[in-house]
Amino acid sequence: MISSQMRSATYRNKRSFSGISVWIALMLLAFVAHANDDEVIKKLIGTWEGAGAFATQPTQRTLVIKSIKREGDSFVGEGSYGNTGGRLSAVDLKIAASGADITVEFRSSANNDAVLKLRGDRELSGKIEVPRGTRRSTADLTLSKVE
Repeated sequence: MISSQMRSATYRNKRSFSGISVWIALMLLAFVAHANDDEVIKKLIGTWEGAGAFATQPTQRTLVIKSIKREGDSFVGEGSYGNTGGRLSAVDLKIAASGADITVEFRSSANNDAVLKLRGDRELSGKIEVPRGTRRSTADLTLSKVE
């Protein structure tokens, strides 16, 4: 027969082992989440240049992503956006990462909302709002990472 002290000690050991297992699992999840954060940041930080189909001819645009940090379940960042070779205006970035999908959103100084998806490691493509006369519509915007 097993004494009550042995049963109690066995129960404590099992409970202690379970607690350690949970702690290890949580630490691994935190490590993986941190590694994923670093990967998202590394992929996006830098200068992106490309063309937007804003009128009858493509117009060159630049997005510079200066900083990114995690905020809750998503990321926020600071950058600048505008005509390539011209004055760039500050933009606040909202970044969502779900698995391999990474989306960058911002509002330009002209109040045009952009939603771009990372394709591969070096291309952001999507849509941006543009004024067309008295109406607003969307235009394609594709940017490639240059640095």
